[in-house]
Amino acid sequence: GGELTGGAARGAYWLHKGLIRHGVDSKIFTNSKEHFGDPTVVSCVGSPVRRIRNIIRLKLDSLVYSVYRNRMNVTFSSGLFGLDITKTPLYEWADVIHLHWISGLVNIRQLSKIEKPVIWTMRDMWPMTGGCHYTLPGDCYRYREKCFRCPQLRGSWNFDVSTLVQQKKAKNLPKNLHVVGISSWLSECARGSKIFKQSRVSTISNCIDTDEFKPIQRDIARSLLDLPKDRKIVLAGAQHNSCNYKGFSYITKLQRALSSEGLFFVFFGNSNE
Repeated sequence: GGELTGGAARGAYWLHKGLIRHGVDSKIFTNSKEHFGDPTVVSCVGSPVRRIRNIIRLKLDSLVYSVYRNRMNVTFSSGLFGLDITKTPLYEWADVIHLHWISGLVNIRQLSKIEKPVIWTMRDMWPMTGGCHYTLPGDCYRYREKCFRCPQLRGSWNFDVSTLVQQKKAKNLPKNLHVVGISSWLSECARGSKIFKQSRVSTISNCIDTDEFKPIQRDIARSLLDLPKDRKIVLAGAQHNSCNYKGFSYITKLQRALSSEGLFFVFFGNSNE
């Protein structure tokens, strides 16, 4: 789900390219308009009619939580209006189904119809929550037992959209499922969640293209990047540094606190600061 230019989709695409290089016949099914001219990327919005249908599905998803007028301005997805992928040609072609960031693309009520081995790589917390993509740090652990009165929706009812979405996910999990977290922390969250506590969970970090990214001699690297050779460097980055859950508020506090230590801070990603 989402454009292939997004962070989660890029991670999935890098993995896809790595699989192909290792001889795996891999294809990507997406609702992104961008396909990089890659014939192994199949979009479900390739025609005007399909694009309209995709827009309608996304609008319906947003309507689900639009009744919560005081909701936080964060991404929240129900996953109730996506496609039934078991009715697509690529489903028939595939031996293994690998789910990534599926909110807005796949209908979670149809997941139980998948009769093939399924890997679900979690690229955020959404697969185990009632609709939020990131829980509020230190404030919400409802995904471990029961989502209700979601603090991001700020509703007044105990039974809300988050309760319904979590129930639908738990009820419709694929039968042959292996869950993958892209970090040890995310995997531990999954093992402690209501939805995945009975599932097999492994940790596989994001892959990188080692033709582009590989270690070289430190002095040469610092010279090429015009970085100081005599100071310790702290590196931090994100696709969008302004996102509050990326932790850059802590980095700036750290920078101020350690200003006398002679550290050199390097940031990468899209940032206005």
